[in-house]
Amino acid sequence: MGRSAAPTLGTHAMSTASRFGSDSRDENPRQSRSWEMPDAFRPRRAHVVAAVLVLLIILPAGYVAYCMATLPDNGGLVIEPTPSALIVEAGDGQAFASRGVFKGDKLSAQDIPVNLSRAIIAIEDRHFYEHRGFYLPSILRAMVRNIRSSSAREGGSTITQQLARMTYLSPERTIRRKAQEAILALWMERKLGKEEILSRYLNTAYFGAGVYGVDAAAKRYFGKTAKELSLGEAAMLAGLVRAPSALAPTRHLEEARQRSALVLRAMVETGAISHEQAEAARRQPVSLRVPPDNPPGTNYFVDVLGGDVKRLVDSAASTDLTVRSTLDLDLQGIAEGVIARRLKAEGRTKKVGQAAIVAMAPDGAILAMVGGRDYNESQFNRAVQAKRQPGSLFKVFVYLAAFQKGLDPQMTAVDRPVQIGNWEPENYSGRFRGQMTLRSAFAHSINSVAVQVADAVGIPAVIDTARKLGVQSELPAVPSLALGAGEVTLLEMTRAFAAIAADAESAEPYAIRAIRNGD
Repeated sequence: MGRSAAPTLGTHAMSTASRFGSDSRDENPRQSRSWEMPDAFRPRRAHVVAAVLVLLIILPAGYVAYCMATLPDNGGLVIEPTPSALIVEAGDGQAFASRGVFKGDKLSAQDIPVNLSRAIIAIEDRHFYEHRGFYLPSILRAMVRNIRSSSAREGGSTITQQLARMTYLSPERTIRRKAQEAILALWMERKLGKEEILSRYLNTAYFGAGVYGVDAAAKRYFGKTAKELSLGEAAMLAGLVRAPSALAPTRHLEEARQRSALVLRAMVETGAISHEQAEAARRQPVSLRVPPDNPPGTNYFVDVLGGDVKRLVDSAASTDLTVRSTLDLDLQGIAEGVIARRLKAEGRTKKVGQAAIVAMAPDGAILAMVGGRDYNESQFNRAVQAKRQPGSLFKVFVYLAAFQKGLDPQMTAVDRPVQIGNWEPENYSGRFRGQMTLRSAFAHSINSVAVQVADAVGIPAVIDTARKLGVQSELPAVPSLALGAGEVTLLEMTRAFAAIAADAESAEPYAIRAIRNGD
């Protein structure tokens, strides 16, 4: 009896608990966890997903499309038209002046020296041969540094990106410009090979001192072509690209050398050169061979020479030129000294502030020219541009016209008062000497006799004689022309006297003996 009662009680207890649901542990687990989202919340989750998609995909894609649509038609590096470089040599071959900007040659991919390409890659874009246009780690690193410095100092641009910017974009620093730069870099990488990108970059980059392109820079700083650059010179040029104005060796040689050492170290780190090669380059400091600065006094002559070069050489020519001139540097120095001394000694007394000199060989070669006191203060060349009355110098045309018409130097004339219309010329001495030969009258510069001779041969004949000897200025056909009443330039009078000295019909002034390409 006692054994059979226990199971009955237990069964009853369990069924009671099950019936009333008092023990939650015995409920169905699936039924306790089952829950469905209310219908009102389902659209909200869809909206969140859509928003995330927009932020992560659609907006960036739209911004890229916007950047592509707003690519400038005429962006890129604007190089103002400048005259080609002009190196001027004196008559003895000594270079003494330079003008213009070195253009250099456009180098093909095959023409670029290995050391130069390795140097520019080492310092500007170590992963040049690995990326497809831009290198994300460099961009991110630059962003971090810019955030830390609170300024946009670095861009992390690859060589391809820099070429895209120089060729197509503006220099502004914006997110849009950066995106456009990356887009163009990807396109250029697909259309051009690595070597073509590198050569275009080196032919376009600015290297300071007004020169664009590495060949022009090599000529400007070292007096040689890019193909002839040493390792140290190549490293210096490669270092200039980052900050060409601040590192230009013509003004900041020590900074340029420090940057060059950094380039050599980068080349060693990238395996482009050995440590021994870098040390050898450091032991041979780079020396500049820059064109000479123009001595201030020669600038008037160089201006004249430059005008002649433009007339002789096609204005569209883009090659650098070296010109052998007629200038005698010793004589030029003497002429400058004479001007300075005379103005200092007599300028204030005679109320004269400027003066000019032209020294010319009998064949017309200009040996010296001074066009004023100070070229920096005034570039007006009084030797060729200023017109002044020549005074008694003009009498040479009067007597020459007379002799050509048959008068003889030994013929006599009377130095006496002369009146032509209302004009009564006087002699400088204020007195008259009476009868004298034409030779003596010319030697003593007697005004009255010169006027009589001019009246006898006719003013038109005097003008014609002056024209034949190179006086191109307008001359008045009046009696006072015999005493130099017309205005002419100093160069016109000098060429006329040079022709007379050479017993020639005329002397054409010239400043150039030879022109050749390059240096």
